Amino acid sequence: GGDDCRLPPHVLVNPAEEALVSKNELFGPLVVIREMELTEAVAYVNSHEEPLACYVFTNDEVTKQELAADVRCGGMTVNQIN
Repeated sequence: GGDDCRLPPHVLVNPAEEALVSKNELFGPLVVIREMELTEAVAYVNSHEEPLACYVFTNDEVTKQELAADVRCGGMTVNQIN
């Protein structure tokens, strides 16, 4: 392999539920972003196989605490939005 084997970074927003990226753990320069309400997000994550990581972007302390308590994942990173 050379440079022709590299995949540039990709961001997928709200892919179809049936898409492979919605069903499998992702590795590589690929991120899936889903927009949803907090309770819907917790239910969505917990209804699937436990992910290795969960990334949360919020400034709301209550949201941070709720997600940390309610979401099952290998690790959670919370980033503040400025």
